[in-house]
Amino acid sequence: AQVGIEFCKHAQGGGLSCEVVPSATDIDALALGKLIWASCLWLVAHKFGGRPVGECHARADSKEALRSLVAEVLPIAQQAIGEDQLASSPIAGEALGCVDTVLEGMCAYSTRIAYAVPSHAMALRELPFRNGWFLAHSPAAEQPLHVRLLQEVGA
Repeated sequence: AQVGIEFCKHAQGGGLSCEVVPSATDIDALALGKLIWASCLWLVAHKFGGRPVGECHARADSKEALRSLVAEVLPIAQQAIGEDQLASSPIAGEALGCVDTVLEGMCAYSTRIAYAVPSHAMALRELPFRNGWFLAHSPAAEQPLHVRLLQEVGA
């Protein structure tokens, strides 16, 4: 814990935002929340012609597609953390609790970089540990929208 505190002090001294979380479960849940953002936003952005991430949350068609995709992959992340861990950790519960809270967190992050368009080329290079993580942890048949969007954007 002391190393984490010292690291945060150093990062904050450089103008970066940093926070020490209390447990490995919390770190895993926050990382999976970011993985959901990275795996879903690039797909939705490119499904709609290279739309910036801020617009993906604001425009009705992409907003609905994003909600549906998050609803499909979120249970996979929740299962990886475990029901008991989600229930016992406020941080993990907030990070992966329900579709609405996940979307709120995604939107808050996207708002900070609203005009960014996720790189299609980078997403394809990182596919094995982005979208591939979800495909490795749940049958493709249980992720029909995810699989269809991957096919539509040329993954």
